[in-house]
Amino acid sequence: MKRREGFTLIEVVTTLFIIGLLTLLILPNLYRIRDIADQRQAKAMEQTVRSQVELFRLEYPNNPPNLDKLISGRYLNEQQVDRMRHLGINISKDGEVARSSSR
Repeated sequence: MKRREGFTLIEVVTTLFIIGLLTLLILPNLYRIRDIADQRQAKAMEQTVRSQVELFRLEYPNNPPNLDKLISGRYLNEQQVDRMRHLGINISKDGEVARSSSR
């Protein structure tokens, strides 16, 4: 009888088990790293908006900042405004920048 070349069922099952085990160990770390990166990005965006509000206040001390004024004055662009909304960053009537805690 000729012997066939290839892998046995045990070898294939063992390999699949090891790959599955490695996946289970790696995925939680990837999600944790992604969450940390998202939090840092949100903080950076919040700081950017605060800086732009301060620049507006320096140039127009008697004019309270709001989102429309920041956009029309080119302190913020549409991409930044979209990102602000996505992250839950708001500018209050008195010009304070805050992020909603639900995000």
